[in-house]
Amino acid sequence: RLGYTIKDLNKDGIDELILRVDDHETIAVFTQVNGKPVLVDHYWNRKNCWIDPDGYLHVNGSSGADRSDSEIYRISEQTGELILLEGVGHDVENGTTFYYKWVNNEKIHITQAEYLDWRENLPYAKFEVTEYLEEYLPFVPLFDQEHPAPNPYVPQAKG
Repeated sequence: RLGYTIKDLNKDGIDELILRVDDHETIAVFTQVNGKPVLVDHYWNRKNCWIDPDGYLHVNGSSGADRSDSEIYRISEQTGELILLEGVGHDVENGTTFYYKWVNNEKIHITQAEYLDWRENLPYAKFEVTEYLEEYLPFVPLFDQEHPAPNPYVPQAKG
């Protein structure tokens, strides 16, 4: 199911538009800057996002086995851009795994224990997003029984 939520995530008095699939998967987030729509970011199977009750965006990305990132962002009230609050990740180079955290937009190497500790002690680390999401981000389906989705396009055979 395709749908959306409208909510002021960064508490600046301007609602954001959150496009979603199946109640919980975020596809894209839009805001307004100077009255014009701005795409904050978009997400897919290797870069996903969930939004916590405080309006922070938790973004996890992966290139597969070689790279993985977990970051927490807020939306800038002035520009609509994402502002990195904190994050960690790991890269694999020549078979060796390097762990890092972001400090002042720079990767600082950390130990695996520090990496695991960060992930374990995050705000909302134990939060079951799919269980509570509807309480703070109500889902509005674009298509329902009253307004069904159009039939998919099927090309007609020629001749």
